[in-house]
Amino acid sequence: MPDEEVVVAETLDDDGREYPRESGGGLASIPIIGAMFLFPRRLTAGPIIAAVVILLILGVVGFYFFYGAGEVNDVVIVQPEARDTNEDGNIDSLWFEVHVTPRGVRSFEGEGTLDIVYDGKSEYTSDVKISSDRALVEVPFDRFVNGGGDYDLRFSVAGKTDTEVYHVNFVAEEVEFDTFKTTYMSEEVVNISMEPKFMNLERFPVISQINKHFRFIVNMVGPEGEVYSDTYTMRDLNPDNHRVSATLDFSNMGNHTISVEMENLLVKASSEYRTIDGGEKVRFLNRPPEIEVSYQPQKVRPGTEVTFSLTGADPDENGRVEYYTIIWGDLPEDDPDVLQTVNSTGTTTEVKHVFDSIGTFEIRFSAADNGPFYQDGEGYHFLYEISETEIIDVEVKYLGR
Repeated sequence: MPDEEVVVAETLDDDGREYPRESGGGLASIPIIGAMFLFPRRLTAGPIIAAVVILLILGVVGFYFFYGAGEVNDVVIVQPEARDTNEDGNIDSLWFEVHVTPRGVRSFEGEGTLDIVYDGKSEYTSDVKISSDRALVEVPFDRFVNGGGDYDLRFSVAGKTDTEVYHVNFVAEEVEFDTFKTTYMSEEVVNISMEPKFMNLERFPVISQINKHFRFIVNMVGPEGEVYSDTYTMRDLNPDNHRVSATLDFSNMGNHTISVEMENLLVKASSEYRTIDGGEKVRFLNRPPEIEVSYQPQKVRPGTEVTFSLTGADPDENGRVEYYTIIWGDLPEDDPDVLQTVNSTGTTTEVKHVFDSIGTFEIRFSAADNGPFYQDGEGYHFLYEISETEIIDVEVKYLGR
């Protein structure tokens, strides 16, 4: 059988000219056809520009999504300050911002680590979420404050760290107190004056911004074992002063043991300055007695015997009137009458007196209670309380005048 003639087909190029196509057939021709389709012998400007634009877009997108992803150039702590998060007029938290500068063009999203260091020791550590290159950090004071002074705020992210110093000036190292008797609402009470002593001060704290968090526990044990206890906040006692006062009632005469503790709720529960023991003081407390006086007859003539009725009372439960002192207006003041009494409180004692001449005489009466006495190298010292002096003017005249 004669060999078949191989026919070479003519094909037109883009200009309409013919160019020879090699003969052949079958599968061997497929790669050649694909190459001709993808890489034509002549390209126009349009496809070239389109290809370049696509490559540029792919490069920019790749750069945006992948260059510097998760890497940081810098981190900065901004404006650490105290804040009143509860909006009650008292500071309670540390607040600051963190700004992150990413290495790439994308905003940084991730986490950083906060470490608060005091006196070389880490007091608080926490992971902090960072969004859009920024984090807002708030830490209650009672989570990290262990004492007064400088705290290092260290914030780390992606190998970068910034440190700022924050000074704490509201930690009291000790509390001082004193006591004295005073009158409140016409009653004798114990006044307790208390003052916290602050440490490591750069400037004195503004009391009105922390006084809700300072609490005083006042205890008093009386001579009969009775216990009085009250708890106050500094805000209750005096909103603006660092020295505050409170009052305690008492019922018995004798030695009272008074103690004061102060709690600082702005520091950690484990801090040695969370509760400060102010010690104790022993005070002898004794209320003065009271006295009322009347006399008969109301119209007094010379030589007439006048009866004076003295009623004394001691407000202390274990107290009583021990004696009365009377200074008669018609006798020398340095020679008073002292009238002893063993009557219980509230009973009446009578004393008689005769005025020998006419005139108006000022008579002064006072009562003393059964306060004890003690002896030292200088002699005996009586702890009597004396009542306020009751003064009565008695007019002595002849009747009818």
